[in-house]
Amino acid sequence: GGGTPSLLSPDTIESLIGHARELFDCSAVGEITLEANPDDLTEEYVKELAKTSINRVSLGIQCDDDEILKKIGRPHDYAQAVSAVQRIRKAGFKNLSLDLIYGLPGQTLESWQETLRHVLELKPEHISCYGLRVEEATPLNRYYHLLDIPNDDRQAEMYLNAVELLRRRGYHQYEVSNFALRGKLSK
Repeated sequence: GGGTPSLLSPDTIESLIGHARELFDCSAVGEITLEANPDDLTEEYVKELAKTSINRVSLGIQCDDDEILKKIGRPHDYAQAVSAVQRIRKAGFKNLSLDLIYGLPGQTLESWQETLRHVLELKPEHISCYGLRVEEATPLNRYYHLLDIPNDDRQAEMYLNAVELLRRRGYHQYEVSNFALRGKLSK
């Protein structure tokens, strides 16, 4: 994680994991996660990734609204995200985490609830829900004041709504932003 490791080839990723195993005792490591963007995960890439030590994929979907995705500069649309999930499952991955963001420009409580419903249809084992945080020196920071970004109270309502909905659907909240089905907490 921490960037876009899915820009690396599966062979390079496996080589890095191999080097880590040479340098450190990794015998207790039972989970190796790759963070990825939906637009990076071609069918061939995912097939090759399934041959590596990676056994969990964390996919940055963000939301299901293509206009909002465009506003925040994401290179994928929701259909591409769904296709990436299908390719991940087809390749045999049994542990999938989906990353979402609430408080996005133009997002309402209702559209956030719709995002959650659509994402739950994908049956991920893990869901991360992050509040929008606009960082300095990012493209979004240059013009966010022009956008309709939900205020803190609205974002709090979105967060609490997600907590309750995910709880009802069997997801255990084990960190502020992280929810998982039984036995699927991120290690």
